[in-house]
Parts: sequence; C-alpha cells; structure tokens
Amino acid sequence: MTNGIVLRSDMQLMVADSENEIKQTARKLLKMSTGGGRLSSEQAVDLAVYSIITGLNPFNGECYWLDKVGPIPGIAGYRVKAQEWLIATSDSRTPPRVWEEYREATTSEADFDPDAGDIAWVCTLTDSVSKERWEQRIIELGTAYHKMGATFKEAHDAALQDAGPCPSWSAVGVVKASEHFSKQVWEGNKPTDEYKPEMWDRNERAKKRAAKGCYRKGFPSVSIPDMEYGDDVVDAVAVDIKDQIAGEILDESQVKRTAKQNLKELGYGNNPDPIDDASWDKWLALCLQAEKLDIGYPNIDRENTTKADLRAGYQDLEAKIKVTKDGKDGDANKR
Repeated sequence: MTNGIVLRSDMQLMVADSENEIKQTARKLLKMSTGGGRLSSEQAVDLAVYSIITGLNPFNGECYWLDKVGPIPGIAGYRVKAQEWLIATSDSRTPPRVWEEYREATTSEADFDPDAGDIAWVCTLTDSVSKERWEQRIIELGTAYHKMGATFKEAHDAALQDAGPCPSWSAVGVVKASEHFSKQVWEGNKPTDEYKPEMWDRNERAKKRAAKGCYRKGFPSVSIPDMEYGDDVVDAVAVDIKDQIAGEILDESQVKRTAKQNLKELGYGNNPDPIDDASWDKWLALCLQAEKLDIGYPNIDRENTTKADLRAGYQDLEAKIKVTKDGKDGDANKR
C-alpha cells in the first residue's frame, strides 16, 4: 500500500531495477491500452516509468498521457490514492469512503465567461473519516457542556459552534471555450477554423478538474506528480533509463504479434487457463493410483494443457480406476 509519492535519493537504483517492468508495461500500453496506438515509444516508456513510480494503473484510467503535457494522474488515480491514505490513517471498523458533490459555479467564484461559452463547476469533497472525527468531537464537547449544567439543546448548539462546520474541501474546475480537445479539420494542405467532434463532454472535463483540485486540497500528503499543475514528474535518471530502452520498444512495436504472443506478454504464457499447483498435485496423485492398478494414463504437458482439459482427463482416469477397483472387488467376493 502506498500513501504518497516520495522521490527518494535512491531513485536511480529503483528505476534501474524496474527496467524489465518498464519494458513490459510500455509494450502493453502500445498494443493493448485505449489510445495506445497513438503513443510514440518514448511516450509509452515515459508513462510506464510514471506508472511504476506512482503505483497508478494506466490501463484503467488512473494515469494517462496528455499531449503537450506528459504523463498525468487521472481522477481515478486521485481517488485510489485518497482511499489508500484513508485506510492507512483510519482506525474505523467500517471501510472509509469519499464522496463528491457538484454544482455549477458562479462568476464570483472563478474567472470565466459563460457568455463566451466557458464552463465552470464546483466540486465539494467529503470523507467519512474526517466526518466521523468531527461528529465525535461534537459528542465530546456536548457531553462536557451538559455536565457543566447546560441543557441538551444548549450543549449541542455550543458544541456545533466550537467544532465548526463538517470538514470538506471545494474547488472550481473551468473549461474555456478557447480550449480544444480534438484535431482541426483540414482542407487540402490548410487547416480550417473548425475542429472535429470532441470525445468527452466539456461539463465532465470541468467536473474532473474541480475534483482534482479537491483531492489536492483534502489530501496534501498524497503527493501525486501532476505536470498539468506544474509538478515535476520524474527526475533525470528515469529519463536516462527511458532513452536507453525506447529504441527497443519502438522496434518491437512495429512487429505484428499473434494472440498467443500477446497472452504470453500478459503473463499467461501460451496458455489462457494454466493449471494451478493444487490441481496438478491431485492429477499426479491419481496417476500413482493408476500405476498401482496397471492402468495407462496420458502424459500431460502441464505448460500447454488448460485446466479444463486436465479436469476432463482427471475425470476419465478416475472413472477407469473406479471400474478396475469394482471389478477386482467383485472377483474377491466370488472367491
């Protein structure tokens, strides 16, 4: 579990030790991630390095590559790190959680022009751990005031005033009309003033920006490098590692691979349903029984045999053993 990102002095050793992992992750990003085909080998390796350092998963949106910016955390990455931090710092018996509430922003809250097409949303973030501690503080204060002679209502009101509002964090996310998130339409060799349809709704973009701001305020100890906000992502050592292996990734990314090769890179070898140790041990034990009864059995190649095929072979051999045992028991009874 990680509850923050610390760029340590031994970063060179860490990144060097992770070189194979960087290569494998970069290859998968190029071939198997959404939009991976648009990444260059250098960008894929950059994102792989960022993923390893931060512990964020680029395959489910926890981090991604942003053109002209670099690798950045997605809102899913902030949520994961916030949850990890709450679990690490909470002594609550119930799983901690966070929730986000949204409303449209006013021009007094942010610098944007609705008439020009700008969009702005306010996100308010609350977490169960802070809320529980706030509620416990109210109970303690109220109890103390009541013991001093205040009525229940007076004690409750005084406790609320002293405890203050329930802890929450708010931020505004703005998307300007001048921002473009799709490519320009070209006529011949010249770009026009028009842009292709955008993939994501602008309101959702503004909400995600607001939510990121909330998580940065509410969980400052969860320091996720975010170039979109001006943070340094990795040091020069990681970039040096990237430069050394980007050429390898580029060469390999041009080669078309079979489904079996892709399965192997995902950790499955050539077998999508590998045999686990427990199933294999049961099979070997059954083979010993068969040998004692002089029953033949197939010589199974564990690496290339699926668990389903092994199960079928097991059931077939088990049936033969049962028939043989029943026959011998019948002969013994006749005698």
